[in-house]
Amino acid sequence: MIKHYSNSKKTLNKAFNLIDIIKIIKNLEETEALKWAKERTDKTAKACQSMPTYKVVKKELESVCYDQRKTPFGAIRKGYVYNFWMDYKNPQGLWRRTLVESYSQDKPKWEVLIDFDKLSKKLGKKVIYRGGSDYFQNPNRFLITMSCGGKDEMFFRAWDLEKKIL
Repeated sequence: MIKHYSNSKKTLNKAFNLIDIIKIIKNLEETEALKWAKERTDKTAKACQSMPTYKVVKKELESVCYDQRKTPFGAIRKGYVYNFWMDYKNPQGLWRRTLVESYSQDKPKWEVLIDFDKLSKKLGKKVIYRGGSDYFQNPNRFLITMSCGGKDEMFFRAWDLEKKIL
């Protein structure tokens, strides 16, 4: 459904306000943009945390996300199942693998390839796992997609499956 907007002063003011906001957030590294984002984040967090259901919902969501009984879904590649896992002990997660035969057992024997909590400490910044994919130019490599602090800007590193290094 197409809405019709009049050329009223109120509508034009909203449009100009939106243009100002776009200018502010266009360069996220500028102090003004960061200040604008922080103000809105703080305001939203305060509003959410003041809701009577906040603590209950937060606890329920964490219990689902970090439930040890959840199925560790993964991708099969060259006899291994690769999986990204998060729990209370590893809030930023582990990228790991197990043999296909082990995966079908009650307690698979996982080999941790990248511990993102440890990697973050080593680099001095929060590194977030965003995904992984085959590196077709080299079958012994896997491309790992990451971001710093959860920003939209991502970077890639090639994981060497034999040497087990980034």
